[in-house]
Amino acid sequence: MRNLIDKDISKWNKRFDNKYFISSNEWYTSNFVSSQTLSIKQKDKDRMGSVQLKDISDPQIKYDFSFSVTENRKYEFFRIHTSLLKRGIINKVSLNGVKNDISMIPVSVSKKENLHEIYDRKYIRHSYKLEGSLTSIIAYVTILEDTIEYFQKIWGYDESGNEHSIIKYPIGTIVSEISNKSSDYMVIDYHFNIYNGEYHIDYIVSEIESDPKSSIIKYGKQMIIIEDKLSYSRSNRIDNLLN
Repeated sequence: MRNLIDKDISKWNKRFDNKYFISSNEWYTSNFVSSQTLSIKQKDKDRMGSVQLKDISDPQIKYDFSFSVTENRKYEFFRIHTSLLKRGIINKVSLNGVKNDISMIPVSVSKKENLHEIYDRKYIRHSYKLEGSLTSIIAYVTILEDTIEYFQKIWGYDESGNEHSIIKYPIGTIVSEISNKSSDYMVIDYHFNIYNGEYHIDYIVSEIESDPKSSIIKYGKQMIIIEDKLSYSRSNRIDNLLN
């Protein structure tokens, strides 16, 4: 699950331009992950004219967000987005000591798509108009922004405008563990994580149990392995050279 940290909260406070102020409060643990509850405050003047921050319930707001994705990679982008949405946000929102889960979907999500061309490539501009609770919009847009960060680690372009997969082990690659090269694994998906505020992509791999000459491939155990513990399968590289 996504854990909103102080860096994320500070970014959103700047976006709201002092209209609302989000603070992180007490820590709690869920599924062995420590996280913080969020509270929302708003400037309020007392009878003497002094400005103070007052705790308020999760307000209803409107927010617009736009970005463009290359036309031929729309499916891959939203496949990542869907998987991150399902994982959700671990933080809770608090008012008067009562903690509630943060909804991942705003009350209203309106999206328009427009095809345009830039840098001699076709893009689809996705324009969102969101309406709902402040925390639900923070959650939804944060996941969109996370998707953008991960996506840029998988696909990119060279100076000639040619598209390349820039991740070391794309889905379908045959790999081995550096510590045990006797077994081959196929990369079947990516596992997305944020460590110390940095975006990382690990690999979901499945052990190949079939004979290489068989017309059927059987798979065994699945694991999540970080890139530094993997290498290209030696047998796969030999097969490529022979072919």
